[in-house]
Amino acid sequence: IAQLAQFFWKLFQFRPLLRQAVAGGKKAMPKRRLFAACKNPFFTGADQSWPPEQVVLYSYEALQIWAEEQGVKPQPQQTAREFCLDLGERFPEVASELDRLSFLYGHAAYGTRLPENCDLELVKQLWRYLSIPPGVSSSTAFEKA
Repeated sequence: IAQLAQFFWKLFQFRPLLRQAVAGGKKAMPKRRLFAACKNPFFTGADQSWPPEQVVLYSYEALQIWAEEQGVKPQPQQTAREFCLDLGERFPEVASELDRLSFLYGHAAYGTRLPENCDLELVKQLWRYLSIPPGVSSSTAFEKA
């Protein structure tokens, strides 16, 4: 019985140390994803291999990350449409692209598929805008096709 008790004591002795480290030290925070880690699916060719729904869902996720880096944090109660409308007011140069993305996102996330003959050109243009390096004027770097 003593050996068995010693076995379990050795087995679980590290747990109080972990609790102390978390309680007394720095708590490990989940790393926030950066927009720079998001790859443009139209640049990488993923738009040709992924289903269009996946391109839309991925683009919306990347948009949320980008927006947070711009100081606009998505609110949990906001729908994709409300979030994109809010962003469109702050970034009017891409309001139509944001509107299109929110429309497609509704179909991709909550429907069974995107509408027939779905055109992702405005989503592609949105990616071009989001990819403008910080400090570069959007009016010179972003031209609508």
